[in-house]
Amino acid sequence: ALEGAVFGLAGDACGGTGTTFDTTQIYGHTLIRDAASPAAPCEAGRTTGLCYRMWYSGFDNVGVRRIGLALSPDGITWTRVVGPGPNGSVLGPGPTGTFDSANVSFPSVIRTPTGYLMWYTGGDGTTFAIGLASSPDGVTWTRIPGPLPGGAVLRPSGIAGTFDQTIIAAPRVLRDTATPTAPCEGGRTTGLCYRMWYQGIDSNNRFFIGYALSPDGLTWTRVPGPGTNGSVIGEGPTGTFDERNAAVATIVKDGLLYRMWYNAQDGSGVHRIGHVVSLDGLTWVRPVPNDPVWRGSDDPGTLVPDNVWSPFVLKEGLSYRMWYNHTTRENSRRVGLAQVTPGTPLSAVGLSGVGTVYTVTFTTAATIPANGYVLVSLPASVALTTITPVGVSGFGSGA
Repeated sequence: ALEGAVFGLAGDACGGTGTTFDTTQIYGHTLIRDAASPAAPCEAGRTTGLCYRMWYSGFDNVGVRRIGLALSPDGITWTRVVGPGPNGSVLGPGPTGTFDSANVSFPSVIRTPTGYLMWYTGGDGTTFAIGLASSPDGVTWTRIPGPLPGGAVLRPSGIAGTFDQTIIAAPRVLRDTATPTAPCEGGRTTGLCYRMWYQGIDSNNRFFIGYALSPDGLTWTRVPGPGTNGSVIGEGPTGTFDERNAAVATIVKDGLLYRMWYNAQDGSGVHRIGHVVSLDGLTWVRPVPNDPVWRGSDDPGTLVPDNVWSPFVLKEGLSYRMWYNHTTRENSRRVGLAQVTPGTPLSAVGLSGVGTVYTVTFTTAATIPANGYVLVSLPASVALTTITPVGVSGFGSGA
């Protein structure tokens, strides 16, 4: 009924019933591929097996932004959770005087040993900032006051000429490890590192992507990027799909490589989704040619405008799954799903070892091009700190 969408507005018979906070728009989702448990059950109270959890932003008919939750066994068939917040949401606006007293949106959630942490956008009717909340089950949330005015953890810079002078929103947070290649705040190269990529808007209403680091997820340090006015991703070259705006990023750490998919606009305002890569989270490389990886024409829906935006990507095995919004605000009311398995399969893969030195051998279908790479993924049980690269042979020049 919804032309291939996997999730729709409340009342659209796509994603279950019971909520009314999301009757007008849905967008800005985040997902976790999780396990159902008695402490955090999945759809219909299921307590074992795979569980996809999707938190998303919803509008009601008076335009209040709230955050909701839906559950799924496969990422395709979703069931809404009727939360304890207003109109079935799991998080609504905060108390008077807080940074999020008027609205909340764009959640970014990670799993912790004791539950979940959510960074989200909050508004007080004047500006937008970013805050933090925690939950034991993904449904009942407790705000964690940040060190900045109104309880925020990050606010607009307010500094003339910066990419995030007036508004910040849409955080994406990765719980990572500091390394010499990808240091954390103050150049720290060891220990836990929270990395946040977020949307910034300057005084001319242009959208950019910025970067901040934290040792605990609460106290953040901005890191000026090489892009326009301190951003890490700004306007692309004239005539490309992202020449006008870049925003709403999602990041996957793929071995030692960071991958970002992001929403972008061309000169005519059409929204498409792009992909860039980085070794440190700060300096990102656009592809050549600089083309989008997903367009409105790739989605089977016929909503107008025929745009795609707000991607969220999970890597599962060798494949990447991307949940995205079809059409944009103020008409965003569906979530679609796309999948890709990139690369060329390797043959004659072998592993040998002498003592603690191991050699991986393989044959590629063609010469690896200049600036190309082979990604070797290891089980999570193997600590990268125990591995020292020794050398490579058989690669083409520049690979």
